Amino acid sequence: MALVRDFPLFPLGLVALPTELVPLHIFEERYKTMMARVLEEEGEFGIVWVADDGLRPVGCACEVAEVLERMPDGRLNLVARGTRPFRIESRQDELPYPAGVVEFLADRDEEPDPAAAEDAHAAYAKLVEQATDRTPDADEIGAMSAYEMAATV
Repeated sequence: MALVRDFPLFPLGLVALPTELVPLHIFEERYKTMMARVLEEEGEFGIVWVADDGLRPVGCACEVAEVLERMPDGRLNLVARGTRPFRIESRQDELPYPAGVVEFLADRDEEPDPAAAEDAHAAYAKLVEQATDRTPDADEIGAMSAYEMAATV
C-alpha cells in the first residue's frame, strides 16, 4: 500500500476502532488547527493510543461524523467515527499539530471461519446479557463485525 504523508495524529488515552463513534472535546490550539483542516478538507485524522510508555505504532483513522457544538473561542464538541486502521511509519514535526507518515492496513481477504465467528457471536451475546440483563437479538448480533463487537465492549 502507498504511504500517506502529513496525516494528522491525535494521541489519546483511548483506542478507536473502525465503525466506533468517539465523542471528542477539542480545546488545545494545535488540535483546533488540526480539526479546522480536517473539516475543511472533509478528510480523516488518526486516533492513536498513548500509554505511559509512549505512542503505539498502530491507530485508527477517523472522520468527523458530526460537529455538535462550536464555541466562540474555537473549541469544538464533535463525534468522530473510526474508518480504518493504520500503521505509523514515521512522525512529522513540521506541521502545527502532530502528524506522521502512515500506511493504511487492509483486512485479510479471506472468509472467516464459520465456527469461530459463531463462537465469537455467542460469547458476545453472553457478555451483553450479563452486562445488561437483556437477551440480545440473535440476528442483530450475527450481523456484527469483530470491530463492532469490540467497540461496544
